[in-house]
Amino acid sequence: MTPPTRKVPLIISVDDLRPFRGESRAYQRIKQLQRAASTGAVFVASSRTASHEVQQVLSLPRHQVVVVPPAVPIVDQSVDGANLVVNVTGLDQPFLQLAPDLLAFVASVGAELVAVTSAAVAQLIRSSGLSIRVVARRDARSALREARVVLHMSDGARFPSFAIAALAAGVPTLARATSINRELLSGAATLVSTDEEVLAALGEVWANESRRAIMVAAGHARAFDYEPATAARAYVTLYRDVVRGWRA
Repeated sequence: MTPPTRKVPLIISVDDLRPFRGESRAYQRIKQLQRAASTGAVFVASSRTASHEVQQVLSLPRHQVVVVPPAVPIVDQSVDGANLVVNVTGLDQPFLQLAPDLLAFVASVGAELVAVTSAAVAQLIRSSGLSIRVVARRDARSALREARVVLHMSDGARFPSFAIAALAAGVPTLARATSINRELLSGAATLVSTDEEVLAALGEVWANESRRAIMVAAGHARAFDYEPATAARAYVTLYRDVVRGWRA
């Protein structure tokens, strides 16, 4: 719900694009947000790609949607990680289809396949009978400490916080080549479009120490843009700008 107020400036963060898309499209929610926009609300998107989608769906002018990436918590460095850690966000069936090949890979290198996901998807994974260790999102930090490579499997509707946390932890990361991931992760993570590309890239990133070193350095540099202090400064600037415009 959005606060029913016309007397104070209103900032609305749009963190999840699923209600704007396809079968998940929530028309009532869209109408509610459009009403808030008509009273001068400012919308905050986590990326330029997301801001364009918010503008299009809500029919907003560019100045009414600003981009402020969220903070990604600082995590411990992964020094001796040995597992393949997969973050599954909205892609349970594609992950289950790819899982047998991933299991074959980790068996060949003496590693373990770990899935970080929601409770609902965890139940699907357990019922599949596949030898995948499931970790709840609240324990994602422990999974990252054990990771040699991270595979970020996301539907592209949300900010890739897990992937950026992996970069901050010094873990070479693979991700699907969604629009948001191309904007935020290109040059720091390896982006893939097909399952075949996943498996080929995984083998290279797992074993090639020179490439791993380059990815770790690039990942640290990229993750710096999303440290809590950086995000806090961006939000302070946003609040000041909104209040200044409201008073004017």
